[in-house]
Amino acid sequence: MNLYQIIVLLLFILVSFYLKLSHSKKDRIKIQRQGLLNIKGLKQLIYFIQQHRGMTAAFLNGKKEILPKITTIRRSIQENINKSKLTSSIDNERWQSFLDHWQRLGTGSVEASAANSFDQHTQLIRNLLYLLEDEAEKGLLFSQFLPQFPQAGYVWREVIGVTEVVGQARAIGVGVATQKTCSSTDSIRLSYLQQQISEVIKTVLHQLYCLPQYLDEHNRLIKITQEQTEMFLSTVDQAFLSADKITLDQQVYFEQASLVIQSIDDVFKHQLMQISNSLDVN
Repeated sequence: MNLYQIIVLLLFILVSFYLKLSHSKKDRIKIQRQGLLNIKGLKQLIYFIQQHRGMTAAFLNGKKEILPKITTIRRSIQENINKSKLTSSIDNERWQSFLDHWQRLGTGSVEASAANSFDQHTQLIRNLLYLLEDEAEKGLLFSQFLPQFPQAGYVWREVIGVTEVVGQARAIGVGVATQKTCSSTDSIRLSYLQQQISEVIKTVLHQLYCLPQYLDEHNRLIKITQEQTEMFLSTVDQAFLSADKITLDQQVYFEQASLVIQSIDDVFKHQLMQISNSLDVN
């Protein structure tokens, strides 16, 4: 084999390697984009189930006039499920388990006891949280595939998870505010959830990575979340845990807790936007 043939062979090998690498990169980005799409759908579904739990808690504790809102949110849940079936690639035992469980719970949630309804909703959401993390892993959305986001795992676990902790505190607090009494069990649960929320907000949010061009917005969203959370935790303490008499209106409490969830969701969406934009650049 002469020098010319050797050079041609080496060029062929290099071109083949480059094409294979390029194709592999395109495939990876395609998988990641589908993963982000699946996660967005699941996050919206979790949000709706959390709202359904809180409203159902109010209904089962005597606020019967909230039933039309429950019907509306249930319709949104079904629309989200139908859309996910059509547009996502979710194929997971947890997804089928959720669908079966939701179908069984369905309209029966307003006929259950308040405690059973809370537990059933919480189990549904826990299943979706695990499913979301599964989709992040399947979608190559952890730090080994996103070197610009070394703490990507926090987005799919702790950030999403703390919205559920707030959601649980919202549902329990709605029951307390509706009944105007805080049992020892409710007090213990709220105190525990209060500590969990405080710990995540103080430690995890500051560890989220931010691309330099988005730093101002990142810091603004973190600050809002911290302020909303501090006010909410203060309300839990003053209106329920330390109060001699419960006077807080359940709707006011529901809305305040919802503002905290929304502020955390805004941080989550900002992280997703940065990850998505980084895929455009790569």
